[in-house]
Formats: sequence, structure tokens, C-alpha cells
Amino acid sequence: MRRLALVLAVFVFATGTTHAGDLSSASGHYAIIPGGSTIDFALSNLVGGAIRGRFTRFAGEIDIDATDLARSAVSIVIDPASVEAGEPRTTAFLKSNAVFDTTRERAITFRSTHVSQTGPVAATVEGELTARGAKGHQSFDVTMQSFDGNGIVFGVSGVVRREHYGIDVGLPIYSNDVRFDMVLMAQRH
Repeated sequence: MRRLALVLAVFVFATGTTHAGDLSSASGHYAIIPGGSTIDFALSNLVGGAIRGRFTRFAGEIDIDATDLARSAVSIVIDPASVEAGEPRTTAFLKSNAVFDTTRERAITFRSTHVSQTGPVAATVEGELTARGAKGHQSFDVTMQSFDGNGIVFGVSGVVRREHYGIDVGLPIYSNDVRFDMVLMAQRH
């Protein structure tokens, strides 16, 4: 199964790193490097605060066709039990059956269905997200941040409406929209 992890982290490649200039030499198959990648999210509430968290276990792959970006593909698998919120009570709540139901649910998956180039090093990736047995269409904005010939880093952002996936606890005090801000670090295979 092709997999991809979307991640938030600042990463600088070793000697030879180039800043993203264009995608022309980036064609290939890439695997996510989990140790250098993160998937972060935030859920705001009416009083101005937010629940912030991250997933720490995930795997994924990306196929880039630089001559026709529409033929590129992305897929990810996230372990919902790896969710962390920095505070034990909040982390336990996120793992409960009210949110990710980690005793029954073993994976959150995303598989791209369409990639549209929106700039020299930017694209919108659309696909099917599956969480808690529900499937829905999602899109993420992706920007290539750096490329060294073998390693690549993407910044990724998007919003997921949680009620579609049966995770509507706390509405309307907590927003229906969960904001994801990620950076994807991957190695060519």
C-alpha cells in the first residue's frame, strides 16, 4: 500500500541542499522519513483558546511526475493511537471513543485522487480521507520548500471538518474545522 505522511517541522538538508526553484528534477518515488517529520493540528474554541496536538506514528509515500503533476500521487496512513496533546487529560480524551476511538480504530488514511499545480513549486492535492469508518473528500495546499536531488521537503496545510467523520463532540463551543499545518520530509527510493 502506498503511504504518505504529512508533517510539520523545520528541516534543513545537509550540504548540497537547494531551495525549491522548480519541480523539473523532482520526478520519482519518495518515502516519508518519520523521524524528521510531524503532523500537527489545532482546533479552536469560542473563548479564543485551542486544542493543539500531533500524531507521532505514520508512514507514507509520494510519487512525483514533474512533467505532468496531475499524474502524481500521495497516500498516508496515520496511527490514531499516536495522538499527543501535551497534556495527559487532553491526550486521553482525544484517544477516547468520543474522538479517535483508538481501541477500535487502527488507521486514518488519505489517498490522493487529483493533484493540480498552482504555482512553480505549489500544488493542491485532493483525495479521500478515511477516519472512524467515514470517507470524505479533502484537499491540502502543498509547497515544495527544498530539494537536494534525493531528499525533498514540502509544507502542507489544510482544514478538515470533523463532524463528517463522527467527531463532533463539543460543537459549537469547539470549531468544526481542524487546521493541519505540516511539513513533509521524504527520501527518494
